[in-house]
Amino acid sequence: MRGIIPFVSLCSLIWQTHAWGAVGHEIVATIAEMYLFDSTREAICDILSSSKFNEEDIDIFNNGEINSTDIEKPSSCHLAKVAAWADQVKGRMRWSSALHYVNGIGDHPPSTCVFGEKGWEGKPRINVLSAIQNTTEWLVENKPGSDEALKFLVHFMGDMHMPLHLTGRNKGGNGDRVKWQGRSTNFHSVWDSRIISELILLTPRKYDRPLPNAPSIESRLRGSIYDPFIRQIMIEGVYGQWSEDIESWISCPDTISSLQLSNTEQRPLLPDSLEHYSTPILETDNSLACPYHWAKPIHDLHCQFIWPPSIANENHKTVEIYTPEYMNILRKDKTLERMLSMGGLRLAAILNGVYATEGEPSSRKGVIPHV
Repeated sequence: MRGIIPFVSLCSLIWQTHAWGAVGHEIVATIAEMYLFDSTREAICDILSSSKFNEEDIDIFNNGEINSTDIEKPSSCHLAKVAAWADQVKGRMRWSSALHYVNGIGDHPPSTCVFGEKGWEGKPRINVLSAIQNTTEWLVENKPGSDEALKFLVHFMGDMHMPLHLTGRNKGGNGDRVKWQGRSTNFHSVWDSRIISELILLTPRKYDRPLPNAPSIESRLRGSIYDPFIRQIMIEGVYGQWSEDIESWISCPDTISSLQLSNTEQRPLLPDSLEHYSTPILETDNSLACPYHWAKPIHDLHCQFIWPPSIANENHKTVEIYTPEYMNILRKDKTLERMLSMGGLRLAAILNGVYATEGEPSSRKGVIPHV
């Protein structure tokens, strides 16, 4: 049985968090850590070593214990330590608030799912998709302030894989009042923290102990309360259910690989095969990072099952979301676990694409850690 202190810490902190909470962002970052080349990790450490942040504020979930003294301790530049930074600086960087989400004009799930075909709400290029492109370019060009660009990128990749950050209906579900296990909350919060906390608490106990033959996994864990959940995701998901999907997850369409967009409003002439991509994919995507291409299937889930029939109507009652029917759909497909894995793998792919040296393994995007 797990200790009462980590349990209480988990429950008390998750209820206060938002935007995947610190937990979701740290899980995405930890999974990414498992895929980084040595040269990539060295470059990241060099960047973060010059960065100033309050480690106690960021590393709020490092309460658990790991029952092994033989596992290499993660370095102080672990990406999870900065994963929640972008949420913590919203107060003094108010301009960054709109970069955590994207709202398609005319989007109103579950009846209507539109993802950029009619454009985006808000100011041009001020959304999470453009933010991922901009921070990636900042790192590629090694501009001053790369430490903040890196921390923003780590966070935005987590945000993009939280489905409620991809729709503008009632501010991403913040305006939809629901109940979760009898408690009044909003639909955004259910996806930000309630579901993930439930899955962490229900992780099978066999994952409490370190995996004896998986150093590439264990070396990147930090003794956090969610370590067992990450082990389950990696073994049952990445090495199991989704093992043949990884390459497609981290790939960008070949049709856009040779198109380099400038920072102006001009668009290149497109061959016929690319006409349907002229808006909006070419505003954000290239061969290194293709956030629109990655986010579109996640957004499609809004019209498939994310919004249950009980809250489909704008004037719905405050209904209970924690039902066997709803949770069974999520558990069967491992929806949330898949989003976290995709976010981590794609983050690693971008960082390896920016920083990996030519002498390392030939994979263009990244490597699968050995179990």
